Amino acid sequence: MVPRKFTEYKTTYFGRTLAFECTLAERSPGEVVIIYEISKPMTFTGITFSSGSKSFGYFWEKRNYNVYHWKDKIGKTIMLYFNIAKNTTILEDRVLWSDLIVDLEVFPDGREPLILDEDEVPITINASDRKLIDTTKHHLQSQIQELTKELEMRTDRIIARQKLA
Repeated sequence: MVPRKFTEYKTTYFGRTLAFECTLAERSPGEVVIIYEISKPMTFTGITFSSGSKSFGYFWEKRNYNVYHWKDKIGKTIMLYFNIAKNTTILEDRVLWSDLIVDLEVFPDGREPLILDEDEVPITINASDRKLIDTTKHHLQSQIQELTKELEMRTDRIIARQKLA
């Protein structure tokens, strides 16, 4: 089966749109999982990802976050990266979402999740976005173990089904 191309469009809080060419792994109503493969080494949040590492991107229209589950080329989890988001829209060949700046980084070794970029939230942010950030951050922190376990199982099933590791 030929992988189906799927594009992720992320709009930053300050209006810049970034596009990432991916492949579709799974889709169901209101939800999509896409795969982005690293073709050359890159560094993100201080972590270097080697060629062949993959991000399994989970997007939901009814959740105010998405997740990149990063795996190395042999299928070992590097990290899970939760983006607080809004306006996620899933179309036939793309997903569009708006980034709300604050992220959570979760590592497989069990250390405390890192909350990133709170210092970048402008003091002029509108009240509804501030509330969405705070509410979603609290939800993720309280559910992080369950979410991480669920995503590990789902990603491993995708890898096994598609023989991706």
